[in-house]
Amino acid sequence: MTRAELATQMARAFNLPERTDAPTNFVDIPTAYWATDGIQAAVKMGFMQGYPNAVFQPEQTVPRVQVIAAIAAGLQLQPVDPAMVLPQYADRIEIPDWAQEKVAAAVTADIISSQPDQTELRPNQPATRAEVAAMLHAALVYLGAL
Repeated sequence: MTRAELATQMARAFNLPERTDAPTNFVDIPTAYWATDGIQAAVKMGFMQGYPNAVFQPEQTVPRVQVIAAIAAGLQLQPVDPAMVLPQYADRIEIPDWAQEKVAAAVTADIISSQPDQTELRPNQPATRAEVAAMLHAALVYLGAL
């Protein structure tokens, strides 16, 4: 799944108020790009953000950790101490420092699907459409929308 696809899925799944006035005019998104509206909505709701220099990288493959962190950010999950939650995962060392609290919060909120092995998060593997769908479903359940 690409960043543009993820943003579009988040924009379709959630109808949350805009939380940020972050810029949504990214230099690497053409004027008539198919995902412009989805990207703008996902950024405005606080799920995603761009990179430095007004770059979004819409065609970049999204690793699982970025999906998890985006959901945690958009839902404004309260930070959770990673030392209390993440030791159960054999690959926790692979979670970047910037994402550890968000991942721990998402685990606590039952948003992460760690199939097929419950002891691994596989944070740096590309997120599949099925995994993203499962996490978005869990996020909607968390919100009480499903």
